[in-house]
Amino acid sequence: MSIHASQSRRFVQSIATALSLTITACGSESPTSVDGASTAAAGSTGSATTGGATGTTTGTGAAGATTAGRCNGTLAAITVDNVFVPRGATCTLAGTQVRGNVQVSIDGAIIANGARISGSVQAEDARSVVIAANTNIVGDVQVKRRATTRIEASTIRGNLHIEETGASVTASDSRVDGDVQVTKASSADLARLAVRGDVHLGENLGARRSDALTVGGNMQIEKNLGGVTLLGNRITQTLECKENIPAPTGSGNVANEKKEQCRAL
Repeated sequence: MSIHASQSRRFVQSIATALSLTITACGSESPTSVDGASTAAAGSTGSATTGGATGTTTGTGAAGATTAGRCNGTLAAITVDNVFVPRGATCTLAGTQVRGNVQVSIDGAIIANGARISGSVQAEDARSVVIAANTNIVGDVQVKRRATTRIEASTIRGNLHIEETGASVTASDSRVDGDVQVTKASSADLARLAVRGDVHLGENLGARRSDALTVGGNMQIEKNLGGVTLLGNRITQTLECKENIPAPTGSGNVANEKKEQCRAL
């Protein structure tokens, strides 16, 4: 019996020693090391939904940034990479800074109020494009087909191209550093624009009005239907009008040279 008791005591002691070593080994690791890594990872890249835009938030300093994949709602004064407006959605950029481009899908609408866009605004078969309240766009504004377009009190450092727009185009009290081109649109009203490049109005179907534009290059009006009115425009180079039905009307336009239908305007 003594031999068996001694063996039993040695077996119990070995089990206790093994348990003690296991507990010591587990205690030597930081209980928060994995959670801390997970928390750090979650802090650097996580899911975010801000004003209808869904993307990821990147913790790069106190300010951070939000990558907006899709916008259907309002984005406030935050910084985003690119903005995509899905079909039928309406996105408002209220003081938003966009580091990339804004793309508007079919029947979508974009309203930019006091926004800063480092790329371009592109809308094809959209419902509405509004750029207002001192919005600054580094790239181009390109609108194709259907959309009602309004540009007011803003700056476009690239080109403004309106093509095959089924609704009206209104641009006023703004600056365009590139060219302004409106073709095959239904109607256009341009007033008090400072354009460093050329202005071209061609093959439009409805009434056109150009009032008090300052153009650094040429202004060409051709093949428009529905009437064109030109009042008080100042063109650095040539004002040329041809093949418009009816012929353009207006007065007070100043240009280095006036040609054809605009010779007396």
